[in-house]
Amino acid sequence: MKVKGCTYESDRDFSDLDKRYTEFYERGERVEVELEEGWEMLMGYGCLTGGRKLRFWIGRSTGIRPIYLMILNRNSSGGCGVPNGGVKSIRGLGIFK
Repeated sequence: MKVKGCTYESDRDFSDLDKRYTEFYERGERVEVELEEGWEMLMGYGCLTGGRKLRFWIGRSTGIRPIYLMILNRNSSGGCGVPNGGVKSIRGLGIFK
């Protein structure tokens, strides 16, 4: 039984990728994202800033319609989707190898 899947890079739909994160993803740069009031992250991360500033690396999911992922540690095996709504600013923190 043949399983349908993505066989070529050209088969993938990158329209869900938030363009604001693309340059940081391509450079492998860590970012700090500041969220507007009312958009705080309530997962315990960013607790020193009231959940309004998040620092992470940007990864990308696999599949036909990938999204950017919030990777908290350099050695993490995965993460959740990057914040899209309520983003006040995104700034690069430099490239750490």
